[in-house]
Amino acid sequence: MWEFTSKILPFNDKAHDLQLALSICKGERPEIIENTPQCYIDLMKKCWDEDPLKRPSSKEILNIIKNWIFRPDDNNEINEELKSNIMEIINAPIEHNNLIVKSHPKACYTSHLLDFTSKELNKILEGSQEFLELKQKYQSSQNELQNIQMELVNLQQNSTLQNEEFAKKVTNLQSEKQALDSKLTEQLKQNSQLNQEKNNLQNKLVQTETIIQELKSQQDQFKNQLNRYQIGHKQVEEENFKLEKIAETYYQSSQNELIKLQQRNSQTEEEILKLEKIAETYYQSSQNELIKLQQRNFQTEEEILKLEKIAETYYQSSLNEFINLQQRNSQFKNQLIQTEEENLELENELFDLQQSNFKFDQNNQNLRLNLAKQSKEFEEKEDILQSQIIDLQNENQNLAGNCTNLTEQLEQNKITNQQVQDQVSQLKQEETKLQEKLAQTEANIQELKSYKESLIEQKEQLESKLSQFRVNYEQIKQEKIRLYNIVEGLSQEQKLTTKLKTKLEKEIAQLEQKLIIEEQIKMQLTQALQIKEDRINKLEQRLINLDQERINKLQDKRKELGEINKELLNELTGGKNTKEIHKEKEAKQIEMNELQQELLRTSTSYNVNRKTQVFKQVNNFLKVKGEFLTLREEAIKKLHSVCNHLVSSINKERITIGSITDMKISKLTDKYTKEFQSILVKYNDGLLELNKNYYSLKNVIQENKELEVSLMIENILKLNSFNLDKYKIFKLATNSQEGTRIQLNSNMMEEDINSLRNNLNELKLELNQEKKELKNLATV
Repeated sequence: MWEFTSKILPFNDKAHDLQLALSICKGERPEIIENTPQCYIDLMKKCWDEDPLKRPSSKEILNIIKNWIFRPDDNNEINEELKSNIMEIINAPIEHNNLIVKSHPKACYTSHLLDFTSKELNKILEGSQEFLELKQKYQSSQNELQNIQMELVNLQQNSTLQNEEFAKKVTNLQSEKQALDSKLTEQLKQNSQLNQEKNNLQNKLVQTETIIQELKSQQDQFKNQLNRYQIGHKQVEEENFKLEKIAETYYQSSQNELIKLQQRNSQTEEEILKLEKIAETYYQSSQNELIKLQQRNFQTEEEILKLEKIAETYYQSSLNEFINLQQRNSQFKNQLIQTEEENLELENELFDLQQSNFKFDQNNQNLRLNLAKQSKEFEEKEDILQSQIIDLQNENQNLAGNCTNLTEQLEQNKITNQQVQDQVSQLKQEETKLQEKLAQTEANIQELKSYKESLIEQKEQLESKLSQFRVNYEQIKQEKIRLYNIVEGLSQEQKLTTKLKTKLEKEIAQLEQKLIIEEQIKMQLTQALQIKEDRINKLEQRLINLDQERINKLQDKRKELGEINKELLNELTGGKNTKEIHKEKEAKQIEMNELQQELLRTSTSYNVNRKTQVFKQVNNFLKVKGEFLTLREEAIKKLHSVCNHLVSSINKERITIGSITDMKISKLTDKYTKEFQSILVKYNDGLLELNKNYYSLKNVIQENKELEVSLMIENILKLNSFNLDKYKIFKLATNSQEGTRIQLNSNMMEEDINSLRNNLNELKLELNQEKKELKNLATV
């Protein structure tokens, strides 16, 4: 169809190779010619559709073109769309610009097979497969986003399904995290292999240096022998000359071997650099993946927060509905009791009226008998008695009407009683539904607890990773110090060549770069760990608050049940319908027992959660305290090395020169005093974290002071007598002052170091004793 409009073959200017075939599969089509009718363009695009099922058949195309060209038999059948298409075909310009395109030499319009075994095609297909996989991943992520939005909309309708899907997502994230952990372990293995190779090369370098030193020592020996024997005989001189030649040839051979070794070392260095570059790129990619994973974790945590807020609002609304229904239930019960009392009063009145009516009938019969006997005697009084009888009959009729009214009223009361009972049954059903909702919320709380446990596991994994990175950090730091010492020693002895020095400086720079990267990773992991810990603390506090709210509500319900029991006892003493009251009392007693058990369970879980919160804060305090003491020990080691450097540098100057001036001593003491005090200032900063953890522990103990364990912990850790001055470094190092610099000689430095060491030993003993007592307390 396109060839019909353009008068040229499609893709005439391109090579008909694998690339064109793949681009056509990806959606590339010839450019549509100007002045082509729109209906023709639409039909052509339908024929170009990627899905073969959506393309029109040849019969359909023939029918469409016939409708455009030939006039149908019935004119009324032409609709507006067909009419516009026909007009477009008629009005289409006959003349058009013939495209003159030079045919590509590789353009081929005969059928031929493509080589699907070529490397280029496989690369392209692999690239397209990766693109399709990425596209599928993107579509799956989009679908996941849509599913999450739908879940948030339908959360109130079906919370259980959302929890299951959320659990699946958490498991997926955990699996991704495990995959990243495996990648990190592989990377650490590669780093260890590289370190081993580097150590082997360094050992080889040391061996070559020893060989060079041996050769130089041999050369010096030969020269000394020559100097000694030059004074002697000519024969000895000839022998010495021969020996010199032998030494020179040996030296040249050794120099050649040394050059070869240096070349080999340079080749190995290049290989090491290549491997290090590969390791760095792999490390950066793993870091990026870790950052992405952290971002996804943050997103999932935000979604969890939203879900928890919605669950909390739903829980509150259900509780409010339950309380309202309970109030309505109590109101209906009161109304039922009132109606029952009214029914009893009406029944008593009816019984009295029936008794009075019966007595009246008996009196009427007696009077009639008396009247029959005395009819002859009292004929004169007959009219009076007749009128009295008529009056009495009227009264009897009135009483009978009253009886019918009372029976109708009783029936109405029975109907109302039935309605009230139906309402009570409905309220009971609603109460059971609300109890089911409460059970569902309790299940949600259990799921939150399980999620908290999974977060704790993730936290432990992050802590293990952090410890691993700390070990790596320390190893790299020690390697850096060792290389610095090598450089200083070699520069002092002036035996290191410039090439080896630059190489070592490069290695030091690379190690410093690695150290910076490790510190960044350490910071990221500590931040992630802190976020997880904060999240766990919030969840634990939320569980405690939920338990407390539930305890308060159960206690209120227990009070209500106690009041109802009192009312039932009053009714029993009042002598009312005892059978129904006994049944209701037994039901209320069963409900009271269940309530008591539930209250006992929730109070125990409440106390256990509070106790774990207290112990967790205590462990954090002890952990920070232990870390502070390890840093203090590290500081003491560094201070001791500074003091030793001062003493050794002064002694060295005395040995080399023979005497040392006061000016030189003052310069050296200034240099090492500055280094000594900078170490003191650096290691004094850990007090802020210790003080922060102390106050947070104090607040937790104060909040849970009614617990027995809180008082025991307060006595073990001596929180009321906690003194921060024991940990301040400048309170112990009395020769040094914070903010001002005083010249410290080696004796003053030794005094400060000894006081710090004694304080460290005391604090370590105190910490070990506290840990031992707390361990015994936890096992109780």
